[in-house]
Amino acid sequence: WRVAARGFASEFQEIIKPERKWKQRWDEVQEKIKDQKDIAEAAGVYQPNINWFPGHMFKASHEMEEILSKSDVSLVLEIRDARIPFSSANPMIDNLLKDYKKRRIIVLNKSDLSNPRLQRNLANRRTFA
Repeated sequence: WRVAARGFASEFQEIIKPERKWKQRWDEVQEKIKDQKDIAEAAGVYQPNINWFPGHMFKASHEMEEILSKSDVSLVLEIRDARIPFSSANPMIDNLLKDYKKRRIIVLNKSDLSNPRLQRNLANRRTFA
């Protein structure tokens, strides 16, 4: 029984050996990254990589600006979610419309899913941009 247990233990050690090497390598890489961050922070040049603005949004905003600047569009339809009409507004659209002096109509989508009381309150307002 003991011989079998020793055999199993040595087999188990062989199985987890690559995992230990991987863990050790991972720890080394993390330590190097931490050292590089510490050096950059000390030099005042470290900026964490936070990307909250995906590429498709960046591309769309530039395309909108290009269209507004080159065309004779006088009215823009802005579609918002009726469940969250103020939160679903894009402030970049506000800035673009002001810069190019364009008017807009705000269309509320998914109104069948929104709060009826909110719908009544919005219907009584002339503007809510």
